Amino acid sequence: MVPAGIACSYPLLPETPRYLVYRGRFKVAEAAIEDLYRPNYNAVEEVQLVRLQVEEQRELRRATRIMDSFKGLNLQRTIVAMGVQIL
Repeated sequence: MVPAGIACSYPLLPETPRYLVYRGRFKVAEAAIEDLYRPNYNAVEEVQLVRLQVEEQRELRRATRIMDSFKGLNLQRTIVAMGVQIL
């Protein structure tokens, strides 16, 4: 019953400001932040900060590859993490 209730309520949930910034919908993100906080909150500055975080995340994602997980010290980390999940 719980998964069915969650699935039915999913369309009613609002989109997060971070998701809206990620999709390039900055004005809607500002309105969402104002709804979350108070109307006189500096939503423009908050959107700019989130925008910088999203851009930094995209740059880091471009700089790394999946094969980096299987080289050097990262290989040991990958083996430990996968081993814990398997066990």
